[in-house]
Amino acid sequence: MQGILDETTALLVKERENVKKVTVEETPVIQEKEVIVEDAIKIDELTMEVERLKAHGLQLEAFSVAVKRLDFSLPKSRLQFVGSCRNKSDEERHQMLKNKAIELNVNEQVEFHKNVTYRSVTLHLH
Repeated sequence: MQGILDETTALLVKERENVKKVTVEETPVIQEKEVIVEDAIKIDELTMEVERLKAHGLQLEAFSVAVKRLDFSLPKSRLQFVGSCRNKSDEERHQMLKNKAIELNVNEQVEFHKNVTYRSVTLHLH
């Protein structure tokens, strides 16, 4: 019995040494480099593409369709948009979405929360 215990202990010690070697030898070094982007037109194009992919207007339209199909005996569904307005363009988009919610007649069920703290965002998720 003692022989098995000694053998197991030796194997564990050897395995621990192997793990240390792999950790030291195989750990990749990550180097961060600052990349300065000077192409304002490309930045604007990419920003517009990101906004298109978010498709907030499409989300509002889908929500409007879904609300009309839901059973009225169920509690009313709500849609929340949580984000920030960094510039005038964002403010205009925010107002356009509010207007679209009114146009789709779902403004009572859609909430817009802008420029909220991270803590507030986590509270909205619960």
